[in-house]
Amino acid sequence: MDGAKALPRAFDPSTWPTDRLLAVLQPLDVTLEAYREHLSEVVGELRGRKVSWSQIAAPLRVSRQAAWERFG
Repeated sequence: MDGAKALPRAFDPSTWPTDRLLAVLQPLDVTLEAYREHLSEVVGELRGRKVSWSQIAAPLRVSRQAAWERFG
């Protein structure tokens, strides 16, 4: 969460049994949705502080236009 890249980890779902893959779907989805909500809230706060779309786009590694389309 500090902006540093995560260390690569071995994740090979082809080696997991079907029941385990099915069991992780819901927790992964909940986690993903929580991160999306947090990201939207952070972008909303930044825009409230008059931070430009260019400044927001840079750490997300997208264009200003892409950031605006996603969060605007």
